[in-house]
Amino acid sequence: MNRRDLLMLISGAAVAVPVVALAQQSEQKARVGYLSPGPRERADPRESGAFFDELAHYGYEEGRNLEVLFEVFGEAPDRLPQFVAALIGARVDVIVAQGPEAAVRAARDATDAMPVVVVAINYDPVERGYAANLAHPGGNVTGVFFQSLDLAGKQVELLKAITPAATRLGVVWGAETKDEFTAAESAARALGLATLSFELGAPPYDYDDVFRRVAEDAPQLVLVLSTPAFAGHHGEAATAALRYRLPAIFRFRTYVEAGGLMSYGVDSPAMSRIAARYVAKILGGAKPAELPVERADRFDLVINLRTAKALGLTVPPFLLARADEVIE
Repeated sequence: MNRRDLLMLISGAAVAVPVVALAQQSEQKARVGYLSPGPRERADPRESGAFFDELAHYGYEEGRNLEVLFEVFGEAPDRLPQFVAALIGARVDVIVAQGPEAAVRAARDATDAMPVVVVAINYDPVERGYAANLAHPGGNVTGVFFQSLDLAGKQVELLKAITPAATRLGVVWGAETKDEFTAAESAARALGLATLSFELGAPPYDYDDVFRRVAEDAPQLVLVLSTPAFAGHHGEAATAALRYRLPAIFRFRTYVEAGGLMSYGVDSPAMSRIAARYVAKILGGAKPAELPVERADRFDLVINLRTAKALGLTVPPFLLARADEVIE
Protein backbone atom coordinates (compact mmCIF):
# COMPACT_ATOMS: atom_id res chain seq x y z
CA MET A 1 0.00 0.00 0.00
CA ASN A 2 1.44 3.35 -1.04
CA ARG A 3 1.44 6.48 1.10
CA ARG A 4 -1.48 8.06 -0.81
CA ASP A 5 -3.70 4.97 -0.33
CA LEU A 6 -2.75 4.80 3.34
CA LEU A 7 -3.72 8.45 3.91
CA MET A 8 -7.04 7.92 2.13
CA LEU A 9 -7.79 4.88 4.31
CA ILE A 10 -6.95 6.78 7.52
CA SER A 11 -9.00 9.82 6.51
CA GLY A 12 -11.93 7.58 5.55
CA ALA A 13 -11.84 5.87 8.94
CA ALA A 14 -11.65 9.24 10.67
CA VAL A 15 -14.86 10.27 8.91
CA ALA A 16 -16.63 6.95 9.37
CA VAL A 17 -16.12 6.60 13.11
CA PRO A 18 -17.89 9.81 14.16
CA VAL A 19 -20.84 8.97 11.84
CA VAL A 20 -21.26 5.57 13.51
CA ALA A 21 -20.82 7.13 16.95
CA LEU A 22 -23.45 9.76 16.20
CA ALA A 23 -25.85 7.12 14.92
CA GLN A 24 -25.38 5.12 18.12
CA GLN A 25 -25.82 8.27 20.19
CA SER A 26 -29.08 9.12 18.44
CA GLU A 27 -30.40 5.64 19.34
CA GLN A 28 -29.57 6.05 23.01
CA LYS A 29 -32.45 6.98 25.29
CA ALA A 30 -32.36 9.97 27.56
CA ARG A 31 -33.08 8.86 31.13
CA VAL A 32 -35.07 11.02 33.51
CA GLY A 33 -35.57 10.17 37.15
CA TYR A 34 -38.87 11.45 38.56
CA LEU A 35 -39.54 11.77 42.29
CA SER A 36 -43.28 12.14 42.66
CA PRO A 37 -45.73 12.23 45.57
CA GLY A 38 -47.99 10.18 43.29
CA PRO A 39 -49.94 8.68 41.76
CA ARG A 40 -47.85 6.44 39.50
CA GLU A 41 -50.56 6.41 36.81
CA ARG A 42 -50.27 9.19 34.23
CA ALA A 43 -53.79 9.07 32.85
CA ASP A 44 -54.83 12.67 33.61
CA PRO A 45 -53.96 14.75 30.52
CA ARG A 46 -54.00 18.01 32.50
CA GLU A 47 -51.54 16.94 35.18
CA SER A 48 -48.70 14.52 34.57
CA GLY A 49 -49.65 14.19 30.88
CA ALA A 50 -48.60 17.81 30.35
CA PHE A 51 -45.03 16.89 31.27
CA PHE A 52 -44.82 14.23 28.55
CA ASP A 53 -46.66 16.33 25.98
CA GLU A 54 -44.17 19.16 26.46
CA LEU A 55 -41.18 16.81 26.23
CA ALA A 56 -42.63 15.41 23.00
CA HIS A 57 -42.76 18.97 21.66
CA TYR A 58 -38.98 19.08 22.16
CA GLY A 59 -38.51 15.73 20.45
CA TYR A 60 -38.36 13.41 23.47
CA GLU A 61 -40.87 10.57 23.40
CA GLU A 62 -41.21 7.59 25.72
CA GLY A 63 -40.50 4.32 23.96
CA ARG A 64 -38.39 6.03 21.31
CA ASN A 65 -35.63 8.17 22.80
CA LEU A 66 -36.84 8.75 26.35
CA GLU A 67 -37.11 6.62 29.46
CA VAL A 68 -38.66 8.00 32.66
CA LEU A 69 -38.00 6.18 35.92
CA PHE A 70 -40.62 6.95 38.58
CA GLU A 71 -40.14 6.76 42.32
CA VAL A 72 -43.40 7.51 44.17
CA PHE A 73 -42.93 8.59 47.77
CA GLY A 74 -46.36 10.00 48.73
CA GLU A 75 -46.91 7.83 51.80
CA ALA A 76 -43.26 6.96 52.39
CA PRO A 77 -41.25 10.24 52.47
CA ASP A 78 -38.77 8.59 54.84
CA ARG A 79 -37.69 6.38 51.93
CA LEU A 80 -36.73 9.31 49.70
CA PRO A 81 -32.95 8.81 50.22
CA GLN A 82 -33.13 5.26 48.89
CA PHE A 83 -35.38 6.33 46.02
CA VAL A 84 -32.80 8.95 45.02
CA ALA A 85 -30.00 6.41 45.37
CA ALA A 86 -31.89 4.10 43.02
CA LEU A 87 -32.19 6.83 40.38
CA ILE A 88 -28.54 7.74 40.65
CA GLY A 89 -27.62 4.07 40.42
CA ALA A 90 -29.73 3.85 37.25
CA ARG A 91 -27.51 6.61 35.78
CA VAL A 92 -30.30 9.03 34.95
CA ASP A 93 -29.37 12.26 33.17
CA VAL A 94 -31.55 14.52 35.32
CA ILE A 95 -33.80 14.20 38.37
CA VAL A 96 -37.20 15.89 38.63
CA ALA A 97 -38.12 16.53 42.27
CA GLN A 98 -41.84 17.20 42.46
CA GLY A 99 -43.79 18.12 45.58
CA PRO A 100 -42.61 19.14 49.05
CA GLU A 101 -39.13 20.24 50.04
CA ALA A 102 -38.26 16.73 51.22
CA ALA A 103 -37.88 15.64 47.57
CA VAL A 104 -35.23 18.20 46.59
CA ARG A 105 -33.54 17.88 49.97
CA ALA A 106 -33.04 14.15 49.40
CA ALA A 107 -31.69 14.80 45.89
CA ARG A 108 -29.27 17.50 47.02
CA ASP A 109 -28.08 15.42 49.98
CA ALA A 110 -27.16 12.70 47.51
CA THR A 111 -25.52 14.78 44.77
CA ASP A 112 -24.44 18.33 44.04
CA ALA A 113 -23.46 17.46 40.47
CA MET A 114 -26.45 15.73 38.85
CA PRO A 115 -29.00 18.24 37.45
CA VAL A 116 -32.17 18.55 39.53
CA VAL A 117 -35.35 20.23 38.25
CA VAL A 118 -37.84 21.06 41.00
CA VAL A 119 -41.61 21.33 40.74
CA ALA A 120 -41.67 22.88 44.20
CA ILE A 121 -44.98 22.77 46.03
CA ASN A 122 -45.25 25.33 48.82
CA TYR A 123 -41.61 26.33 49.24
CA ASP A 124 -39.15 28.73 47.64
CA PRO A 125 -35.92 26.95 46.54
CA VAL A 126 -33.97 30.21 46.75
CA GLU A 127 -35.23 31.05 50.23
CA ARG A 128 -34.36 27.51 51.37
CA GLY A 129 -30.84 27.70 49.93
CA TYR A 130 -31.05 25.29 46.98
CA ALA A 131 -30.38 28.09 44.48
CA ALA A 132 -28.41 31.33 44.83
CA ASN A 133 -31.11 33.52 43.30
CA LEU A 134 -33.95 33.33 40.79
CA ALA A 135 -32.01 34.66 37.79
CA HIS A 136 -28.79 32.72 38.37
CA PRO A 137 -29.33 29.55 40.47
CA GLY A 138 -25.60 28.85 40.40
CA GLY A 139 -25.73 25.16 41.35
CA ASN A 140 -27.35 21.96 40.18
CA VAL A 141 -30.96 22.91 41.08
CA THR A 142 -33.45 24.94 39.03
CA GLY A 143 -37.14 24.68 38.16
CA VAL A 144 -40.49 26.20 39.11
CA PHE A 145 -42.19 26.83 42.45
CA PHE A 146 -45.16 28.29 44.26
CA GLN A 147 -46.07 28.98 47.88
CA SER A 148 -49.51 28.44 49.39
CA LEU A 149 -49.72 30.96 52.23
CA ASP A 150 -51.57 33.57 50.19
CA LEU A 151 -53.75 30.89 48.61
CA ALA A 152 -55.16 29.73 51.95
CA GLY A 153 -56.63 33.14 52.72
CA LYS A 154 -58.04 33.45 49.21
CA GLN A 155 -59.63 30.01 49.46
CA VAL A 156 -61.44 31.05 52.63
CA GLU A 157 -62.74 34.20 50.90
CA LEU A 158 -64.03 32.25 47.90
CA LEU A 159 -65.75 29.65 50.06
CA LYS A 160 -67.38 32.32 52.22
CA ALA A 161 -68.78 33.97 49.07
CA ILE A 162 -70.94 30.90 48.43
CA THR A 163 -72.44 30.94 51.93
CA PRO A 164 -72.17 34.52 53.23
CA ALA A 165 -74.14 33.72 56.41
CA ALA A 166 -71.72 30.96 57.48
CA THR A 167 -70.01 31.39 60.85
CA ARG A 168 -68.08 28.11 61.26
CA LEU A 169 -65.13 27.01 59.12
CA GLY A 170 -63.57 23.57 59.44
CA VAL A 171 -59.93 23.29 58.35
CA VAL A 172 -58.35 19.91 57.59
CA TRP A 173 -54.57 20.16 57.76
CA GLY A 174 -51.35 18.25 58.47
CA ALA A 175 -47.90 19.03 59.81
CA GLU A 176 -46.62 20.15 56.39
CA THR A 177 -49.42 22.72 56.04
CA LYS A 178 -49.21 24.30 59.49
CA ASP A 179 -48.27 27.72 58.06
CA GLU A 180 -51.24 27.56 55.69
CA PHE A 181 -53.54 26.69 58.59
CA THR A 182 -52.34 29.78 60.46
CA ALA A 183 -52.97 31.95 57.37
CA ALA A 184 -56.42 30.43 56.89
CA GLU A 185 -57.28 30.98 60.54
CA SER A 186 -56.32 34.66 60.25
CA ALA A 187 -58.40 35.10 57.09
CA ALA A 188 -61.37 33.36 58.71
CA ARG A 189 -61.19 35.65 61.74
CA ALA A 190 -61.27 38.70 59.47
CA LEU A 191 -64.42 37.34 57.80
CA GLY A 192 -66.19 36.59 61.08
CA LEU A 193 -65.67 32.83 60.91
CA ALA A 194 -64.83 30.66 63.90
CA THR A 195 -62.19 28.07 62.96
CA LEU A 196 -62.57 24.39 63.81
CA SER A 197 -59.19 22.65 63.54
CA PHE A 198 -58.92 19.06 62.28
CA GLU A 199 -55.25 18.12 62.37
CA LEU A 200 -54.30 14.95 60.55
CA GLY A 201 -51.96 12.41 62.06
CA ALA A 202 -49.49 10.26 60.15
CA PRO A 203 -50.58 8.80 56.78
CA PRO A 204 -52.14 6.74 55.36
CA TYR A 205 -55.55 8.28 55.98
CA ASP A 206 -59.03 6.81 56.15
CA TYR A 207 -60.75 9.60 54.25
CA ASP A 208 -64.26 8.51 55.13
CA ASP A 209 -63.32 8.60 58.81
CA VAL A 210 -61.59 11.99 58.45
CA PHE A 211 -64.63 13.69 56.94
CA ARG A 212 -67.07 11.87 59.19
CA ARG A 213 -65.27 13.39 62.19
CA VAL A 214 -65.31 16.80 60.52
CA ALA A 215 -69.06 16.52 59.91
CA GLU A 216 -69.70 15.67 63.56
CA ASP A 217 -68.66 19.22 64.55
CA ALA A 218 -71.05 20.65 61.94
CA PRO A 219 -68.91 23.26 60.16
CA GLN A 220 -70.78 25.17 57.47
CA LEU A 221 -67.67 25.42 55.28
CA VAL A 222 -64.54 23.26 55.00
CA LEU A 223 -61.05 24.10 53.75
CA VAL A 224 -58.90 21.07 52.90
CA LEU A 225 -55.16 21.80 53.02
CA SER A 226 -53.92 18.68 51.29
CA THR A 227 -50.53 17.17 52.07
CA PRO A 228 -48.36 15.05 49.73
CA ALA A 229 -50.02 11.97 51.25
CA PHE A 230 -53.27 13.04 49.54
CA ALA A 231 -51.69 12.47 46.11
CA GLY A 232 -53.55 9.70 44.35
CA HIS A 233 -56.46 9.96 46.81
CA HIS A 234 -58.16 13.12 45.57
CA GLY A 235 -61.24 11.15 44.54
CA GLU A 236 -61.56 9.53 47.97
CA ALA A 237 -61.33 12.89 49.75
CA ALA A 238 -63.82 14.62 47.42
CA THR A 239 -66.29 11.73 47.59
CA ALA A 240 -66.12 11.60 51.39
CA ALA A 241 -66.68 15.36 51.66
CA LEU A 242 -69.76 15.10 49.45
CA ARG A 243 -71.03 12.02 51.29
CA TYR A 244 -71.10 13.99 54.54
CA ARG A 245 -72.56 17.05 52.77
CA LEU A 246 -69.58 19.28 53.48
CA PRO A 247 -69.13 22.36 51.22
CA ALA A 248 -65.36 22.04 50.76
CA ILE A 249 -62.70 23.89 48.83
CA PHE A 250 -59.52 22.11 47.78
CA ARG A 251 -56.17 23.04 46.25
CA PHE A 252 -56.27 21.14 42.94
CA ARG A 253 -58.90 20.81 40.22
CA THR A 254 -58.68 17.01 40.32
CA TYR A 255 -60.69 17.12 43.55
CA VAL A 256 -63.48 19.03 41.81
CA GLU A 257 -63.44 16.71 38.82
CA ALA A 258 -63.96 13.89 41.33
CA GLY A 259 -66.99 15.60 42.92
CA GLY A 260 -65.55 18.26 45.23
CA LEU A 261 -67.33 21.63 45.35
CA MET A 262 -64.49 24.06 44.55
CA SER A 263 -60.77 24.34 44.06
CA TYR A 264 -58.46 27.30 43.90
CA GLY A 265 -54.80 26.72 43.35
CA VAL A 266 -51.82 26.70 41.09
CA ASP A 267 -52.16 25.53 37.50
CA SER A 268 -50.35 22.19 37.92
CA PRO A 269 -50.16 21.36 34.19
CA ALA A 270 -48.47 24.71 33.53
CA MET A 271 -45.83 23.89 36.17
CA SER A 272 -45.32 20.47 34.60
CA ARG A 273 -44.75 22.04 31.19
CA ILE A 274 -42.14 24.42 32.61
CA ALA A 275 -40.35 21.50 34.27
CA ALA A 276 -40.40 19.51 31.02
CA ARG A 277 -38.97 22.48 29.14
CA TYR A 278 -36.09 22.67 31.60
CA VAL A 279 -35.48 18.94 31.36
CA ALA A 280 -35.32 19.19 27.56
CA LYS A 281 -32.84 22.06 27.78
CA ILE A 282 -30.63 20.14 30.20
CA LEU A 283 -30.73 17.04 28.00
CA GLY A 284 -29.65 19.33 25.18
CA GLY A 285 -26.60 20.48 27.14
CA ALA A 286 -27.80 23.47 29.21
CA LYS A 287 -26.57 23.82 32.81
CA PRO A 288 -29.06 24.18 35.70
CA ALA A 289 -26.91 27.00 37.06
CA GLU A 290 -27.79 29.05 33.99
CA LEU A 291 -31.55 28.37 33.88
CA PRO A 292 -33.57 30.91 35.94
CA VAL A 293 -35.89 29.56 38.61
CA GLU A 294 -39.49 30.46 37.76
CA ARG A 295 -42.33 31.39 40.11
CA ALA A 296 -45.69 29.95 39.07
CA ASP A 297 -48.13 32.76 38.31
CA ARG A 298 -51.19 30.94 36.95
CA PHE A 299 -53.98 30.00 39.37
CA ASP A 300 -57.32 28.36 38.62
CA LEU A 301 -60.75 28.58 40.22
CA VAL A 302 -62.87 25.54 39.39
CA ILE A 303 -66.48 25.07 40.53
CA ASN A 304 -68.65 21.95 40.34
CA LEU A 305 -72.27 23.07 39.89
CA ARG A 306 -73.57 19.50 40.17
CA THR A 307 -72.05 19.27 43.63
CA ALA A 308 -73.37 22.70 44.58
CA LYS A 309 -76.87 21.58 43.61
CA ALA A 310 -76.49 18.34 45.58
CA LEU A 311 -75.51 20.40 48.63
CA GLY A 312 -78.42 22.80 48.16
CA LEU A 313 -76.14 25.75 47.41
CA THR A 314 -76.53 28.54 44.88
CA VAL A 315 -73.26 29.83 43.45
CA PRO A 316 -73.40 33.62 42.98
CA PRO A 317 -73.15 34.77 39.34
CA PHE A 318 -70.09 36.93 40.08
CA LEU A 319 -68.24 33.84 41.33
CA LEU A 320 -69.21 31.83 38.25
CA ALA A 321 -67.94 34.68 36.10
CA ARG A 322 -64.57 34.54 37.88
CA ALA A 323 -64.22 30.77 37.49
CA ASP A 324 -61.69 29.37 35.04
CA GLU A 325 -63.83 26.25 34.67
CA VAL A 326 -67.39 25.35 35.68
CA ILE A 327 -68.41 21.70 35.76
CA GLU A 328 -72.12 21.35 35.01
